[in-house]
Amino acid sequence: HKAASPLEVGTGTPMSLAVRAQPLLLALLWLRAAAQCPCLSAPAGYTGLGTILGVAYNYGSGYGMDACSAHDAGLPPLCQDPPGGQPRWCAEEWCYVDPSACDVASSPSVLFAGLAYSYAACGGGAVAREFDSYGGLIRLGSVF
Repeated sequence: HKAASPLEVGTGTPMSLAVRAQPLLLALLWLRAAAQCPCLSAPAGYTGLGTILGVAYNYGSGYGMDACSAHDAGLPPLCQDPPGGQPRWCAEEWCYVDPSACDVASSPSVLFAGLAYSYAACGGGAVAREFDSYGGLIRLGSVF
């Protein structure tokens, strides 16, 4: 009985090297994309304290920082049981990024001047325009 070579599968059929390498290539592409638009670490003095429509909210110093996460999930005022249900973006992953160091879409923060957020940096983006429209409403002073 002949031992199977690394390019053979149980039946003895040669397996394409490209097929074997596919998971590795996908992982490398993901790492490349993540490395091209890294999430920011909290800058000095960042507290996560923001004001929406005159009401202060303390989201904590990790809000939007360090890693892709659904940072808004369960937070007031829009992602904590609002009338009509939560917007889709409440459950989407995003983080704050440096737009000058990214080749993906980002938008200026509604809460924190000088910061920009990106859903695309975290592999999403389909709901980014929806969130941007909420941000416009917040800036204008009305939300529903």
